[in-house]
Amino acid sequence: MNRWSSKKTGYCFYRIILICAFTFCILSTVYALDDKHIVINGYNAEPFYNSTSNGIYQQVLDNVFQSMDYSVEYRSYSAERSLAETMKGNGHAEAGRVHALKELYPSLIRVDEPLLRKRELVAFSMGESDFAGWNSIKGKSVGFMRGWQICEINTKGVARVERTTSLRSLFIMLKEGRIDYALAGRLDGTAASQDVGMNGLHVHDPPLESQPVYLYLHSSASHLLPLISQELKHIHDSGKTRAIIADYIHRGAKE
Repeated sequence: MNRWSSKKTGYCFYRIILICAFTFCILSTVYALDDKHIVINGYNAEPFYNSTSNGIYQQVLDNVFQSMDYSVEYRSYSAERSLAETMKGNGHAEAGRVHALKELYPSLIRVDEPLLRKRELVAFSMGESDFAGWNSIKGKSVGFMRGWQICEINTKGVARVERTTSLRSLFIMLKEGRIDYALAGRLDGTAASQDVGMNGLHVHDPPLESQPVYLYLHSSASHLLPLISQELKHIHDSGKTRAIIADYIHRGAKE
């Protein structure tokens, strides 16, 4: 064998080693969920999702994944960043998003059974005012959490829109009179208003929207879709979800 043939053989062997190492890394990523550990992203919004991992969504998901023999890691971000991290694959799932997200982020896969079957979006104001749905906020100043697509869609043409990264800062703005209406979920908005010590707060009914919220999966976790949906349905039908929400309301009343 001449020197050129020897070098060529060595080069080919080196390439084979690199290809095998790269393939192993890819397969390790694809099958990471075989370790029975799932990472769920969400945005910090009491009482549904929080940094201490005991929000309503998190308690429901704990029940789901315990029954599947999975451990769960929760990561908290701003509403906008949470979606970005899940889209990049820095997490297997995104918690607590509306049905319309499927059209906006087609690469995320929605679990058919809702995470919660009903979540109400309402308008809060300081004191009573005439209110009749989305049309009532035109010509007014409104605020909501950055990344809330349902609010982005329905506030086009509004005089002034403020976007915040936390519900607490949103309700501070309302308390200080910097906006006319704060748009938030009924339960989480009430929790945030209590946190900043608001008096004279009015919640407008009927809600602006009342719809289910979902768990969305990154493609790396798509094989779990049927089982997660089945377990969520079982938890809802058994009354466990209602019990989790009732426990939150009871604890809030005592505080």
